[in-house]
Amino acid sequence: MGAAIGREEDSDLALAVPLTADGAYQLRWAVSAHAWDATLSEWHFLLGLLSSRERAEVEKSTSHDDRKRALLSRLMRRRAASLVFNADFATVTFRHTKGGKPFLDYKGSGIEPQPSAPNFNFNLSHEGHFVVLASEPVLLVGVDVSAPFELRGGPQLGPFSQVRQTFRHADTNVLTDEEWQVVEAEPDDAARVRCFRRHWCLKESYVKARGDGLAFALGRAEFRPCFIPEEAEAQQAAEATGDFIGAWGGALAGFEWLTSPVLTKIHQMLPPRVSDERTPASRGDALPEKEAQKEAQQSGGGEKSAGERWLRHSAERATEPPPPQQEVARVFSAEHELGVTLPEQKATAEMARVYVDGTLQRRWRFELSHLPRGHLVSVARGPPDAAIDAHGEFKGSFGQLTLSNDEMFSRLAAPTPPFRLLKVADLVPESHLDEYRRTLLNLNSGLISENQLRTTPEPPRGEPQKIPPTPDWFNPANASGYRDDIMGGNLGFGGGSHAGQDECTIS
Repeated sequence: MGAAIGREEDSDLALAVPLTADGAYQLRWAVSAHAWDATLSEWHFLLGLLSSRERAEVEKSTSHDDRKRALLSRLMRRRAASLVFNADFATVTFRHTKGGKPFLDYKGSGIEPQPSAPNFNFNLSHEGHFVVLASEPVLLVGVDVSAPFELRGGPQLGPFSQVRQTFRHADTNVLTDEEWQVVEAEPDDAARVRCFRRHWCLKESYVKARGDGLAFALGRAEFRPCFIPEEAEAQQAAEATGDFIGAWGGALAGFEWLTSPVLTKIHQMLPPRVSDERTPASRGDALPEKEAQKEAQQSGGGEKSAGERWLRHSAERATEPPPPQQEVARVFSAEHELGVTLPEQKATAEMARVYVDGTLQRRWRFELSHLPRGHLVSVARGPPDAAIDAHGEFKGSFGQLTLSNDEMFSRLAAPTPPFRLLKVADLVPESHLDEYRRTLLNLNSGLISENQLRTTPEPPRGEPQKIPPTPDWFNPANASGYRDDIMGGNLGFGGGSHAGQDECTIS
């Protein structure tokens, strides 16, 4: 992330026992709004799947692209909740914190909280080509997607000199002095812009996870890249022997071209190594049965071989009672049918920690990875009791508000799934798919246009636009850029908008 701040060893996660992945409750979804050209009949069909409030929110957006992103984000959250809880798509409802963070209304949706997901929460972001969603069963989650300047829409920020002039003021400094050193140490203008975007994307995901948005002065948070010490040891071993495949138990077949820095986060896309005694619940899954039998036969007694452990573990799993049919269907629908996995993110992902007012926030971790066309996406995960919730309804929906350090770090150390690229059709409930397909075959419905979507007239040319009042919760430390973003119709730089309305944390 730059030269001025080095990567730090993450000893907390190095000592943690990673939990197994949370499956259907831990979603990472992305939809390309740019690639979607809606017909008029398709648009009205999809709009009809939303509540009247959601439709009004979509229609108040100021541009064609904003309306598409707003519609897709609301379909996405509704689809996610209905899949995760096997609920009726039409009856799912949401509430919002005072800061605008959306959350599932269990009672209004007729949904019973699940013991395996006591704190289910989600977050959405949209900018440029993509709308993204991330959800977690226990930890607090925030997500932000950042598009290259030329793809983001709204007012263009131009070269890095303009970025620095806009965001490095005494009253509006969004990066710490050390972070600015990291950015400015990059070799060229384009790299400095990308580095700035990385820092902003991390900060946005943090404040969106908390729920206070720009009420939190971004300059208070400083992000530093980190790594788990054992990763460094594995990298050094691979470098010393040149045996990338052997160092990772054969799991990297076809990735021989990877270099040491790229391996930093690669372990998260791999099954646990069978020699790792810290993961007894899932060890052995990486060892094929024939190899396990061969190794078990060659073992000369004493300590059990990896092959014997694999066979024993497989036998134990075979005797486990199968999950209820409803659970099987839900996991399959959420994790296997929808979308195409984008595994290349894991080869380029960066892991980071945050310091607030100079103090390390040990119970927060961030993963920054890449989507196509230069988009960055950051996922923040933290303790559920860190949510900013003035009314208490969001926190009140949690079944496990406090976590011990052991559980906290075990969950943070668990592998996280890569984002899956979904189609618009994946957001339509199964009960409406046939009707949706018929709508797509309506040859009398042309592609939708800006004029067909616009519900309010544009202001006459030359007439000055009125500036909406600044919300009372807005932090004056972030005042620079707010006026320009409001006037440009793009609330929030980097994918999170903070106007105190629904878009505060859904965008």
